[in-house]
Amino acid sequence: MARFLPEGPALAEVVAHRRAIHRHPELAFSEHATAALVESHLHGLGFQTERIAGTGVLAFLTGTAHDARSGPTILLRADMDALPIQERSERPWRSVHDGCMHACGHDGHTAILMGVARMLLAHRDRLRGRVAFLFQPAEEGAGGANRVLEDGLLVRTSAVAAGGLHLWSEAPTGQALITDGPFMASMDLFEIQVKGQGGHGAIPQSARDPVVAAAHMVTAFQTIASRSTDPLEAAVVTVARMSAGKALNVIPDSAELGGTTRSFSKATQDVIEARLRAIAAGTAATFGVEATVAYRRKTIPLVNAPLWTDVARSVVPSVPGVTLGPAGYRTMGAEDMAFILDALPGVFFFLGAGNPAVGAIHPHHHPSFEIDEAALPMGVAMLSEWAVAALERLAS
Repeated sequence: MARFLPEGPALAEVVAHRRAIHRHPELAFSEHATAALVESHLHGLGFQTERIAGTGVLAFLTGTAHDARSGPTILLRADMDALPIQERSERPWRSVHDGCMHACGHDGHTAILMGVARMLLAHRDRLRGRVAFLFQPAEEGAGGANRVLEDGLLVRTSAVAAGGLHLWSEAPTGQALITDGPFMASMDLFEIQVKGQGGHGAIPQSARDPVVAAAHMVTAFQTIASRSTDPLEAAVVTVARMSAGKALNVIPDSAELGGTTRSFSKATQDVIEARLRAIAAGTAATFGVEATVAYRRKTIPLVNAPLWTDVARSVVPSVPGVTLGPAGYRTMGAEDMAFILDALPGVFFFLGAGNPAVGAIHPHHHPSFEIDEAALPMGVAMLSEWAVAALERLAS
């Protein structure tokens, strides 16, 4: 029975919310209009709301099942921020703000959780406890999850488990990708300044060439994944930027390079950082230059708890149109829900929203990114079913 699948006016509302948010995207910690829309919707349903981390919104729903008031609290989370990308689209709901668009599906996530609030309110007799709704700001690299945790999320909600989803354009609409253990990677950034001594390109012996040293670093970094980490543990070291000099006949004084590293465990994160620093220092010494490394740990690996992934899989048959995707799916992409799942056990899964028939063919962060809106009601139903089932599991 599709008890939580929005239809008619409820479905139209979810789609309208998604399109309104898409037309008016807002960057990290500037989600003022988005937060106001969320609050207006929740207040209209009778919810009380609180602000968290500035532009975040928090609300609660206590069930009316016989043991609900003494039951536990679970957390449902959606992110709200957009990206600094110029949208290329002719759709009526395209962004009205130059240089800013929803290119990762957060508009859909927010609309889905707004829909979940309506559906669970209508079925609160099924809730054997309390649901906390977190509309989180600033997922896109700005530390929003850490900010809500610093602003007392755990104390303010008393949540014992957390759940969330991400619309995923790389999977067909309705395919649920639910994986135990490591699911998304850590994300670290590095920048290296290589300082040598400039000189004439025709007289290299009078210089200390930072370009040659930097080039050797780039190739040596590739041995981190192949020779310094466990081959059964995924690791990525990508140098994405390199710059030095301007003239074609001048050896510059300095060179710069930077990039990102990814892994599925904190231990591998430690190995990657240590080896990258050691290689940079050793290579610099070999070529008689100096290397300064700035290494920033941005996001830890996202790890799903087996209990809560099992609950997520168990509700898939209850949602028309949703099917389980390949077991063990993982991605080296990163997501700051990882910090919430490091503090609370829970699950974060992908729901396919790719469909060539509606132009949902582009990868995330692409200027023509689009989702298949047919995935929106499925997302509402999946999170609603998970919330009910999670409280049932905790009560049993």
